[in-house]
Amino acid sequence: MKDRFPVPLIEDFMDELHASTIFSKLDMQSEFHQLLMAHGEQHKTTFQNHSGHFKYLVMPFGLTDALASFQALMNQVLVAKLLGFDFDIQYKKGSSNMDAYALVSTKDGAELLAWVLNNVALQGLKLQVLSNPALHPHFSVLDNLLYRKQKLVIPNDGQVRLVILQWLHSSHQGGHSGIRASIARIKSMFYWKGLAKDVTKFIQQCETCLRCKYEPRAVAGLLQPLPGNLVRAQARMKRQADKHRSDREFKEGDWVFLKLQPYRQASAQYRASEKLSPRFYGPYQVLHRMGKVAYTLILPSTSQIHPTFHVSLLKPCPDENIPVVALPEEWGSLDDPKEPFKILKRRSIQRHNRAVTEVFIQWKGEAMEEATWELLYKLKLQFPYFDVTAVP
Repeated sequence: MKDRFPVPLIEDFMDELHASTIFSKLDMQSEFHQLLMAHGEQHKTTFQNHSGHFKYLVMPFGLTDALASFQALMNQVLVAKLLGFDFDIQYKKGSSNMDAYALVSTKDGAELLAWVLNNVALQGLKLQVLSNPALHPHFSVLDNLLYRKQKLVIPNDGQVRLVILQWLHSSHQGGHSGIRASIARIKSMFYWKGLAKDVTKFIQQCETCLRCKYEPRAVAGLLQPLPGNLVRAQARMKRQADKHRSDREFKEGDWVFLKLQPYRQASAQYRASEKLSPRFYGPYQVLHRMGKVAYTLILPSTSQIHPTFHVSLLKPCPDENIPVVALPEEWGSLDDPKEPFKILKRRSIQRHNRAVTEVFIQWKGEAMEEATWELLYKLKLQFPYFDVTAVP
């Protein structure tokens, strides 16, 4: 597994530099390049450019575990430098290493601790914890301060809590963070009932946040109905559409042609010239008008389609004596589709740059003159039971 050395948070740096007055700096980039590569491992850093092949003798950026190795070296260097000084290293348990002591270095912090120490409301609870710790297992007393799960207990004093909220939200250390971040920061150090609610209310009333931050909510103001605008928009759309349309009306008794899509077995029949099929049938007489753009026609009694059609499917017939083109017979026999009877011929054609086979099919119940050319692979799909191997 790779060694990992996560980058510290800025808050951790600020805590380490707390109350420091003397600072120095290290040239980290120079130090980084002073870490030599292990003997015999230099070839692993070989790279090529226009001048030839090269390899690193010192540790380059980007190598696995480079940061961890550099941090280990820095730790060794710093420890070696500290050995020349007279100092003691003391270990303190987590329960005694409280962040609340950072308050002492500030005026508000010193006042806060004084208020907490002198608060009468917490004295009774502290005595109970000292006399019978098992009664309050989550509480402890250290240096006359009451803690709950290593968090400093704050009394029910509005002034004390206001100091904490201003320190950890409105100051440069708080940075006017959001509600969740501020709650997490304060909860890591202090405890009182209703902490989250108090933090939320304080931030919602913070003048700086109100002036400088956007509202974390959807845009205010629901869309309102605008009848006038909708009517104008509809009229504008109608004008644009009507540029490609024409006005047509019929009276009862007029004769019209009917535009229909002829029924055909799309899965088993292919016509090379579909445009040669008739587009209009009839003429038929208008029975009555349905609304403004629909008409009911007098169709043959054998027709099984609805007799009402949109005006776009109708064409005026100038002479009622024109011979009637009957509706396709297939519409009258939808429940009894055609079935292949015999293959009369075969041929190979070019379709979509591929050679395919077509067969000349005589349909069951129809004369040989009604035979049609069909694609063989489509015929197999439509009629899997039909023997297509028979040679005519």
